[in-house]
Amino acid sequence: MSSTNAPLAVVQPARVGKSTLQGFLWAGVVVSFCFFMFRIFVRIKVFRRLFPDDALVLAAWFMLIAYAAIWQWCGDQLYLSVAVASGKLLMPPPDFLDQLETFLHGLFVAYYMFYTLLWSIKMSFLLFFWKLGHNVRRQRPLWWSVFAFTVASYAVCLGLVDYSCLLGSKMHLATGCSSPHTIHYQYFSIRFATALDILTDVCIILVSTNILWNLQISMQKKLALAGIFSLTLFIICVSIARVVIATSGAQIDLTWVLFWGGIEASVAIIVACLASFRTLYTRSERSSNRPSGKEDYSDRPSKFRSDNHFVPLKNRGVSAAIISTGEDSTTSFDEPVYSVDDVHVRQDFVVLPAAEDGRANR
Repeated sequence: MSSTNAPLAVVQPARVGKSTLQGFLWAGVVVSFCFFMFRIFVRIKVFRRLFPDDALVLAAWFMLIAYAAIWQWCGDQLYLSVAVASGKLLMPPPDFLDQLETFLHGLFVAYYMFYTLLWSIKMSFLLFFWKLGHNVRRQRPLWWSVFAFTVASYAVCLGLVDYSCLLGSKMHLATGCSSPHTIHYQYFSIRFATALDILTDVCIILVSTNILWNLQISMQKKLALAGIFSLTLFIICVSIARVVIATSGAQIDLTWVLFWGGIEASVAIIVACLASFRTLYTRSERSSNRPSGKEDYSDRPSKFRSDNHFVPLKNRGVSAAIISTGEDSTTSFDEPVYSVDDVHVRQDFVVLPAAEDGRANR
């Protein structure tokens, strides 16, 4: 009798209640939808079109809806299985195995939704950085390396899912899924998948840092963009908290994993949408500084003149430069992303005779 109750005594009750879990999941859906709609508004207003990374963010948001709907539908089965495993419910209902099977099937779909959601956001960032820095040659090998690693890590995370327990027969659920080997594998899989999640985020931060380092823009703008991209660090902190606390007991607390997984997914969508704030600011700034009519070059400082008729481009007081991304002129960025040390602008001068110049002054 004591040996039967021993495993149940070490399993902790659910840390997160059902109403709390479901409420936070749907709140994340609503808040992230607001940020996504702002992202779409910015893209339409500034660029007059949408881009592939917008489609990835939209797909991620739909997966967040599916993630929340799964635990709205399977919430009773989830908390029933936790209550039985923790010993809080000593007499399971007669249809417990049927409800357990429903819960595990829902958990299988939720795993796929969660990983696909996160990696869709990662790919949207990579597409955004590709448009921003593909003109820099040394940026391309780094981008392709991070892209390949991100795709491979997604495949590994899906391969780590315990298909035998999540999709197995009722007999296997009752006997094999509570064995020490299965529990040990669950700990290993969630820790390893979280490590890949964090490592891919770090690689994406490395890509963004490398692009910012090569952008020929003011330090103020670099800090603004760096502040947006550094929000990925918050996602990393959420991932670490999720896995450390969830695996602190004798068995994984699924309610904690699902709760913080929903928060991580919502924050990932919000961070992806925040990049549109900077896009709107720089484009509006350029529009407000654009001169009306034909520009008068008569008051150019003498430092722009040269005997060989060539002036380095980096020495010119140009407030904004448009670099085409190869898609459309409206998809250009506000600052050049390549080195301008070897780029020159030719200027021609007409020298008037002194007599004519004197008559012109009179």
